[in-house]
Amino acid sequence: MPITRRKRALAAAFLSSLLTVSLAGCIAPPNGSRGADGAKGLKQISVGVPTIMGPNNSPIAVAQGLGYFADEGLDVTFVTTGGSAESVQSTLTGQIDIGSSTSEPIYQLAERGKSGEELVMVYNYLRAPTGSIAVPADSPIRDLGDFAGTTIGADSLGSGNVLLAEGILQLGGVDVGDVDFVATGTGAPALQALSSGKVDALSLWDTEYAAMEKSGMKLRFFSHDKIDPLFSTTFFVTPDFLKSESKTVASFGRAMAKATVFASENPAAALQVMYSEYPETRVAGKSLKDQLDTDLTAFRARLERLTAGDPAANSNWGQYPDGAVQAWLDFALTAGIVKKKLDPTPLYANDLVSEYNDFDAQTVVKEAQTWKP
Repeated sequence: MPITRRKRALAAAFLSSLLTVSLAGCIAPPNGSRGADGAKGLKQISVGVPTIMGPNNSPIAVAQGLGYFADEGLDVTFVTTGGSAESVQSTLTGQIDIGSSTSEPIYQLAERGKSGEELVMVYNYLRAPTGSIAVPADSPIRDLGDFAGTTIGADSLGSGNVLLAEGILQLGGVDVGDVDFVATGTGAPALQALSSGKVDALSLWDTEYAAMEKSGMKLRFFSHDKIDPLFSTTFFVTPDFLKSESKTVASFGRAMAKATVFASENPAAALQVMYSEYPETRVAGKSLKDQLDTDLTAFRARLERLTAGDPAANSNWGQYPDGAVQAWLDFALTAGIVKKKLDPTPLYANDLVSEYNDFDAQTVVKEAQTWKP
């Protein structure tokens, strides 16, 4: 699908039917009713993630497998939404309680005059950019201008990484109408599409690229210095949910902060917890040692983004730094992701940061250091 048609289709989803589209056929239902008390008195909530479980999401598995959610009184069901746009839609329509994605779709929603009225970013999860455009090392594409007339593969056409790639290309002087996007998925299918020449480049993220290079595929990357200050994946809720369930949001964020501390202290343990919680992440016919070797390469790339700015030392897990959202909005405007200036103030909240960080980090570190499979 040409990028212009894909972009219009994505815009249509946000601009004409964002509040009314039913995702009942697109995502799994939450584990029980919203706000209901589950087994053992735990509060059941549903959380949307755009991608399937893998090394990039392993802190989620840690929070589940080591009982950090349960310790906070939560029974969390994670739902794969299939893309950033879908994650935004499903949160707006009440299919899930907490959504996650890169932040571009939230700004596009705000551009419609809904700034802060529909979604509020509440937990800065990936604190540095993860996305870029990659080509094979021997590709004739040498600068951004060479992307005119090319085809770029993405995990899905509703991915926030597509919007990021569009912005990078436009900053490089490329008319995005001259570029096609196709959905390749991730992992082996995406690698096959690139190595076979089906696509000229990929628009994915750090862990995917690290795994590809570990398998022997040499890549070159294209980005822009304007994205260097930007954060990546963020958790968000509706303002009503934040108002009525602030304790729930704080508990969720605290569990994720604990899980990130554990994962950064012992990445191999985090991955093995993931294999246990999500057996489908184990590759058939591959030894645990070999898979750990591959997945650790990918996850260590992700850890750099999870811990950017040293939140452990600064006790600011989940915080949006001063000026961070404004930097995103400046980039979004310059790159053509949005067409007008937006006020960052209603788009995010740091009110719960102190509660996210209200735990004994050294206890978690010790647990990571002494963990046994």
